[in-house]
Amino acid sequence: MESLPNEVLAQILVQVSGADLIRSCILVCHKWRDVINSTHLWQIKCEKTRKFLPNITPPPHDGNYMKLYFFNPYGRNLLKNSCAKAGCIKWRIKEDGGNGFGVEDVPVDVKPLSDFVPMEEPGVKVWTTSYYWCVKSQEVDLKAEGVEEWVMDHVKPHIQVSDWYAARHDSGCAYEMTVRLLDWMGHQIDSHVFLKQFRQGEGGDWHQASHTFKDYLPGVRYVDFRHGGKDMEFLPGHYGVKFTLSSVRLKFTQSHTTSLPDNQRRSKLSEDQ
Repeated sequence: MESLPNEVLAQILVQVSGADLIRSCILVCHKWRDVINSTHLWQIKCEKTRKFLPNITPPPHDGNYMKLYFFNPYGRNLLKNSCAKAGCIKWRIKEDGGNGFGVEDVPVDVKPLSDFVPMEEPGVKVWTTSYYWCVKSQEVDLKAEGVEEWVMDHVKPHIQVSDWYAARHDSGCAYEMTVRLLDWMGHQIDSHVFLKQFRQGEGGDWHQASHTFKDYLPGVRYVDFRHGGKDMEFLPGHYGVKFTLSSVRLKFTQSHTTSLPDNQRRSKLSEDQ
């Protein structure tokens, strides 16, 4: 192995998981350390795992493909605890009316969620609400998630937000989802509000609330995601709307390549050549 050129060694090491590379392989010798710390190896890993798509997703402004590989903010869900597995941890309770938020493994009087959407992971749970408004929110700090400011200001990826909600068949209820794009001072740049009411007997099915922000003004640094609901029959317990699988994702299309700053387009051109 010591006689192998660095380029060949990189092609071998790139097959190893990222965690094993930085926990074990990097300690083998100086040569392995230098190869593992190289931009070339992590760029290949990002391309193989589709965390970096040439001519679609922007390269990291500082060339740090290792950070891009582990943070991967482009495409993954940026919300934490998006399907109630940890109760309301990572969420800020705004209103906890009636008997407050509840968490259910198998919703009562609602069809299985798997009939409407493929499960992303096992053990998905749902939040359920009570007879006064139950509302919670989560603020996504884009920079903390690994998104560079120039990407939001110049490339402006689509910001896709989504939530799955359902009403019990035996109770009327209301659901709301409000998403705001904020600048670094917390001032609103754009917003979307979705409201839905169900009369008694109209529930049972799952529905998706979704919206895609496009062509927003520069300066977006935070995404404030808020959702909630209530039972309109004022019944004790948790007869209000249910929701889960909340998401905030950044998406790129081929057209976003033309939005890159001139120095990034020249860099891409030279890479393609």
